[in-house]
Amino acid sequence: MDIQWVIFAQSYKLNEDKTLDIGKISHHANIVGKYNKFPAILIAKPIYSPIEAGENKKVTIELTHDKNGYIFSKDIPHKIPDLYTWESTITYIILKFEPLELPYPGGYTFSVYVNGEYKNRESIEVTDLLEETNEKF
Repeated sequence: MDIQWVIFAQSYKLNEDKTLDIGKISHHANIVGKYNKFPAILIAKPIYSPIEAGENKKVTIELTHDKNGYIFSKDIPHKIPDLYTWESTITYIILKFEPLELPYPGGYTFSVYVNGEYKNRESIEVTDLLEETNEKF
């Protein structure tokens, strides 16, 4: 199993036809001092091989900060569709943060692992607006 893409967003809607509407895709977030919590979603699109049909995988999302290192990780069990439903199944891996806390300004990386093997990542940059304002004065 591979991960085709990873998206950081604020909202999504899974339609009846299995398409995905994603709202407010972002590579940047603003925080104001200690107000560094907000709802967010990480969406990953898996790609399967037919020989993996029906297998269970452990998907791990790890968040790190460029300067401060490891922030947290979350394991998500994921079952690959069996061959009987293969063609009609479109799956996404969705991790909702209610809220997501980004404790420091700077760069963050969400890394995605499948059974411990690195597959893909998404990076975001966080700006502390309070810090920026204080620097101007």
